[in-house]
Amino acid sequence: MVGTNPSGERGGLRFAYKMERLKMTPKYPHVKVQLTGKDGSAASIVSTCRREARAAGVPSDELDEFMRIAYSGDYDNVIATAMNWFDCW
Repeated sequence: MVGTNPSGERGGLRFAYKMERLKMTPKYPHVKVQLTGKDGSAASIVSTCRREARAAGVPSDELDEFMRIAYSGDYDNVIATAMNWFDCW
């Protein structure tokens, strides 16, 4: 249906506002991780996140938990976990 969003409501701005409100703040928003323009392998992403988080003072037990979750699924899970834990771009 033209002019509606996925929930069937009309008005793109209202939908965009609702989606903006659904954005989650990362667990460690002070940890900034650049993923764009870098090696995109899962191991490289996890390594980069771990290095930046360690430099920002994230406790090692938390880093172990991050790695356990990141490696518990597929490549998309690695990306999603990185974005849920850190401020990635």
